[in-house]
Amino acid sequence: MGNGWTPERRAWQAELIRQWKPWEKSTGPRTEEGKENSQYNALKHYMRCAEEIDAGTGLKPRS
Repeated sequence: MGNGWTPERRAWQAELIRQWKPWEKSTGPRTEEGKENSQYNALKHYMRCAEEIDAGTGLKPRS
C-alpha cells in the first residue's frame, strides 16, 4: 500500500482501537447549542452532495 498502512499495521491499529473503545466515551452534543448545531450535519452533507452532482462529478443521489 502506498500510504504506509500495511495489512499488519491496519490490524494492529484496529486492535488498539478495540482496546481503547472510543464509542463508549462518545456522548454526542450535551448543550442545547451543540444539539442545535449537530442537527444540521445531515443537511450540510446533503447540500455538498447536491453541489457535486450539479458540478457533473457523476455522483448520483441514493434512492
